[in-house]
Amino acid sequence: MSFHSQVMTNFVVVHESIDKTILSIVGLLLVSLMFWIALDLLGITSPAHIKGLPLVPSYPILGSLPLVKRNSFLKYCEWASKYGEVFQMRLGTKIVIVANSFQSIQELWVKNGRANNSRPQSYSFHELLSQSKVYTVGTTPFSETYLRKKKFLSYSLNKKSIDQRSDVIDIETSNTIFPLFEQSLETGTNDFEVLRISQYFTLRTALIFTYGYFMDTRLEGRKLADEIIDVENAITGVRAHTSNWQDYLPILRWLSPRRSKEVSELRERRSRYLQKFYEYTRQKLVDVSIHERAAVQDCLVARVLGSNKGGPASNNLDLDEITSVCLTMLSAGLDNTGFNFAYCIGQLSHDKNIQITGLQQIKKCYGDNLQMAWNNCAYDMKCDYIKAIVKETLRQYTVLPVSLPRETTKDISYRGTIIPAGTTMFMNSWAGNHDPKVFKRTHEFIPERFLNEDLQLLESCEGLTHFSFGAGTRMCTGSYLAFREMYTLLCKFIIAFEITLPEDPEMVMERDPVKLNRSPEAIAFEPRPFKVGLRIRDQNLVLKLLDQYTSEKRFLNRRFTVAQKFESEKTPEQKALDTRIQKKWDAYLHFS
Repeated sequence: MSFHSQVMTNFVVVHESIDKTILSIVGLLLVSLMFWIALDLLGITSPAHIKGLPLVPSYPILGSLPLVKRNSFLKYCEWASKYGEVFQMRLGTKIVIVANSFQSIQELWVKNGRANNSRPQSYSFHELLSQSKVYTVGTTPFSETYLRKKKFLSYSLNKKSIDQRSDVIDIETSNTIFPLFEQSLETGTNDFEVLRISQYFTLRTALIFTYGYFMDTRLEGRKLADEIIDVENAITGVRAHTSNWQDYLPILRWLSPRRSKEVSELRERRSRYLQKFYEYTRQKLVDVSIHERAAVQDCLVARVLGSNKGGPASNNLDLDEITSVCLTMLSAGLDNTGFNFAYCIGQLSHDKNIQITGLQQIKKCYGDNLQMAWNNCAYDMKCDYIKAIVKETLRQYTVLPVSLPRETTKDISYRGTIIPAGTTMFMNSWAGNHDPKVFKRTHEFIPERFLNEDLQLLESCEGLTHFSFGAGTRMCTGSYLAFREMYTLLCKFIIAFEITLPEDPEMVMERDPVKLNRSPEAIAFEPRPFKVGLRIRDQNLVLKLLDQYTSEKRFLNRRFTVAQKFESEKTPEQKALDTRIQKKWDAYLHFS
């Protein structure tokens, strides 16, 4: 036999051996899978069901995972019409209860709030993304560290604390709108993408409240702002309830190294900017300059590190807990306030009547003086019609159509059924916010549903009356801040602009939130790109506001300069006033 023939013979033998090995492995895997399926069908490896609640039929091993990967809230609504408003479903190795009506959410999340008050830990979010065990306050499981963080944040974001810092919201709403004035007057541009504008506003406000850090998103700060927004938006995909199968099927964790790498990169990018802001505040607090320290003294980090005004629990927070609070402030508003406000303005571009009524009601509140309304709307929030527009936006858009999952810490008795401690529960907030038994013409945008005939808020609507901020003991701690931000920005937009459809028909906003959403697998609605027309409503008023802005900045600058000379002679009250002036002066500088 020639050498060539011998080589070919050996090759064929090796190839046949490899084929047999592969076939053996495939056969073994198939046998193992069939054995697993058999055990699952016999109930040996499947999770235990809860007696008394309807169970959605599903696949062996996977459960309902293939059916709820995209727009899961719509599938839950479909199942609710067939199986009842509260049902259980299987997701891999877990049983999850889903509530799909306004009444059932009230009963399970509000009435039983103290038993339904923890978060289940997920592999993708709590282990891959948060390897240092630093989570947002909202995603922290019930524990002593959760209670400390929640107590501090509740104190820092209550109505009294936010009202005392209304100047920040006033400044940053003006900071958002003045560049639009300038661009419109100088270039004649009328069509704008509101989403990124509103996200910049939310981010700047969060940075001031959290770190005392002023970011110029028009110039050198834009690159960093875009990085933060892009990272936080990407992380919403990691937090998705049902699209991360490895959270429910542990075997998949060994088969998705690429996903692990992507999540690790997001974690590192997030860590860099969190560390940057924290170090900025820490350095300012030890600066010898009164001017430098005053710029950050009221922020949340300063309340923990260098102030006695931190309130309950502030001195008990460790570094990881401080980071968790900061992360909560930075990330929460970007996928809530920013998306909601953009949707609101998009809705108004379709409806002139709401704008006309809104402007009339603002004038009514301020005696036809729109300049006064502009100057005071951040402080008094007196226009009920604008509040109703914000409420209807939150209800209709429902940016988190399925709220963050809960885990029960005690047994719950629900209509003759015992839901045991340790059960995972999903709130279909979309279904609750669009429950036809509570909201008539539920898929229409009608602010008047919250008002009486005199366009005053109904007594029953003084609260939230929707589930866009969650419900019960885990309801969003920053809901009042988010509402006040949206209210003030909306007031100023209506005062400043007639909001119209854009010139390009391809950029008109789709009014249906489901069709508008470009990320059906993510936890939050993320609107597709759209534009609105912003036509200056009254150019004379705009020129007055620009002149007022310039004059006020000069006044604050001059007053601070004179005040510095007599620092040693000032009373504590005068020093407090100077600090207030300096804060406003600093804030105005960065959008001069």
